[in-house]
Amino acid sequence: MRVVIVEDEIIIADYIRSILERSGHTCIAIVDNYIEAIKSIKLDPDIFLLDIQLATFKDGLLIAGELKKKGIPYIFITANNQHDLMLEAIDLDPQSYLTKPIKSQDLLAALTLHESKKIKKEQIIQIKEAGNNKISINLDDILYLKAEGSYVKYLMKEKEVIERSSLNEIEPKLNEFFFRIHRSYIINANHISSYNSNVVQIQNTTLPISRSYKSVFQMKVIPKIRS
Repeated sequence: MRVVIVEDEIIIADYIRSILERSGHTCIAIVDNYIEAIKSIKLDPDIFLLDIQLATFKDGLLIAGELKKKGIPYIFITANNQHDLMLEAIDLDPQSYLTKPIKSQDLLAALTLHESKKIKKEQIIQIKEAGNNKISINLDDILYLKAEGSYVKYLMKEKEVIERSSLNEIEPKLNEFFFRIHRSYIINANHISSYNSNVVQIQNTTLPISRSYKSVFQMKVIPKIRS
C-alpha cells in the first residue's frame, strides 16, 4: 500500500517507514503538520498513519476531520496518556489505533485488516432501483450489464435489476473482472463459458464483441479467463 506518515517525531517516523518498506509497502511521504498533510492527499495514498497529537495540539484531529470528509482512510497513532484526545477522536472514524511504542506486528496487522475491509467493500455495489430503493449486490453475482436507453440492466443468475444510469457511470464502480465488449455490454469475465473473436457465451446468452473492443478483449479479457 501507498502510505503517508504524519508524525512529528522523526525517529518514530523513520522506524515506521522501515517497517513499511521491509513489508512491501511504500512510504510516499513523511509530514509533520496540518498544511503538509493536506498537501500530501494529492499523492493519492491508500492510507494515512496519523499521530493524534502533533506539535500544534489539535492538528491531528483537524487532519483526521479533513480525511474523513474526503473518504480517505487513516490509522491513529496515540500515546497512553492522550485520553481526552481519544474521546474527541471517536466520531472521526479511524480505521484503527496504534499505541506508542509501536510494535511491528501491530502495525502490519492494522494494515492487513484495512486491506481486507477494502477488498470486501470493493466486492459490493449499491444500486438504486425504481422508487429510489437502494439494494446491495455482490459483484461476483453479476453475469453482465446491458444498456437500454437511459437505463442499465444487471443480469444475474436468478434475477435482473434495472437502474436509471449509464454504463459509463457504472463502469468505474466495478472490479478488475468487468470489461466493456460493446457500447451496450459490460461482462464479468468470471462467468464466460466460451468465446471466439466475435462473441462471448455467458450461460445461455451470446453477446457480441464489437470491432472497437476486440483488441481489449484479446489483451485483457482472455488472460483473465485463462487465469
